Amino acid sequence: MLREKSFLFKLTLAGFIVISALGIGWISISWYFLSAAGDAVKIGNLSDQALIDMLQMRKAEKNFLLRDVLNADFFVEGSNSPSIQLHKKHLTDLQTQIAALQRLLPEEQRVEIDRLKQEVDVYTSDFNELVNSYRRLGLPAVEALPLSERVALAREIGASVESMEPVLNVTLRPYARDLARSSQRDLFIAQISILVIGVIAGGYFFHKLGSMLLRPLSVMAGNAEAIARGDLTQPDLVETSDEIGQLATAFNRMARSLRTLLSESKVLTGEVDAASGEIAVGAQQQLTSLNETASSLNEITATAEEFKATMQEFADRARAVQEAAVETSRRASEGRMLTQDSAARIEQVRTNSQSAGESVLDLSDQMQRIGEITATVNEVAEQTKLLALNASIEAARAGENGRGFAVVATQVRELANQSKQSAVRIESLISATQKSMEAVVSRIREGGRLSESSAEIVRRVSDAFEEIVEAIEQTTEAMKQINAGARQQEQGVTELVASISQIDAASKQSVAAAETTQNSILGIEQRIQALNASSSRFQL
Repeated sequence: MLREKSFLFKLTLAGFIVISALGIGWISISWYFLSAAGDAVKIGNLSDQALIDMLQMRKAEKNFLLRDVLNADFFVEGSNSPSIQLHKKHLTDLQTQIAALQRLLPEEQRVEIDRLKQEVDVYTSDFNELVNSYRRLGLPAVEALPLSERVALAREIGASVESMEPVLNVTLRPYARDLARSSQRDLFIAQISILVIGVIAGGYFFHKLGSMLLRPLSVMAGNAEAIARGDLTQPDLVETSDEIGQLATAFNRMARSLRTLLSESKVLTGEVDAASGEIAVGAQQQLTSLNETASSLNEITATAEEFKATMQEFADRARAVQEAAVETSRRASEGRMLTQDSAARIEQVRTNSQSAGESVLDLSDQMQRIGEITATVNEVAEQTKLLALNASIEAARAGENGRGFAVVATQVRELANQSKQSAVRIESLISATQKSMEAVVSRIREGGRLSESSAEIVRRVSDAFEEIVEAIEQTTEAMKQINAGARQQEQGVTELVASISQIDAASKQSVAAAETTQNSILGIEQRIQALNASSSRFQL
């Protein structure tokens, strides 16, 4: 039942028991010695009162012997004088005091009181005998006795009583005083002894009680120290239902919760460690893929830059061809005007025809170069289509991040197709122009050989110039289209380069983000390993 009480109740009960025992002992010892001190006081008072009664009795005795014995009333049958009555009263009181002293005094001191009682009895007997003897003598005989004889007789009777005074003054009063002092001293010593014994006994009792009550705390302290060292296998110890028992129960619940938490933590850290390892492998693969993509983008960027430079050169050459065609058209117009001005100036016409033939030959060479440029444009368009195809493939590999790049690659492929179609048309126009040039050259040569028939030649040359002007106009128009296509192609390539640059920048950011992710995963793995190391030192 005591184990079910609270810790405060146990301490209160223990304190009450100790204080009660100490109080009972204190009161008992105090009562004993105070009783002894009271007896000493009573002995002193009784001794004083006995001495007073003895003196009063002696005084009454003297009054009787000196005064009442000469009174006639004394001799009347059945009467007593006032002195005898007073003497009897004090004698009775004295006997009462002696009887009380016999009860209070110890055995060694009772001898004197017994002797005193015997002397009082002898005195009483002698005094009564004296009173009776005086009555028998009668008043005349008593009056005849001398005063000195009566005084001597009183002294003889009171001799035994006077021996009681030393017993009362010398023996009993010092004894009472010593007994009172001894009782006080013994009371003080006993109280101090009780206090010391009570303190020692209380300390021992509280030590045992504290050891009993605080033993669960010691056990909990040992368990806590073991848990601090990593040993969570300590058994649950709950012996009481008081506050310490409640603390032990809470401590046991905490230890069980800690064991459960550490077990779950080990499982979770193992799962997180495995997952982080897989994530790290995936991040490494992603980083490798991003690095490869970045390298491919660098190559694509370099190729696009080269293609851009080629397209710029192509546009410049197309512009030069257009300017040459305009110049040729102007010269052909002038030749036609010269042939129409004067047939007489055939020589001049022939010379001009030769010049025109040379110009046509130069134009043929330029057309040949235009054909070569057109072939180059065609090859560039084919390469552009291949690059756009490769860019689409890489964009498909890049997934969501390469969607914009795929759109740009598709546009580049369309521009390449347009460039190829324009190049085919230019080749066909150049072929027609070259054929026209060949015809002009043939006619000019024929005009040179047939200078006699200059009119016919001039007419034919005029017709030829008409055809040349028309062909050159067509060539000029075609060159305008080629120039516009080249400019459009150049603009598309510029946009392609810008898009590739943006994709390259995004790829670099992705690489940096992947490296950061990989570093974070490595940090997580290190922390998980440290957590596993910390958890492994606990025994579950």
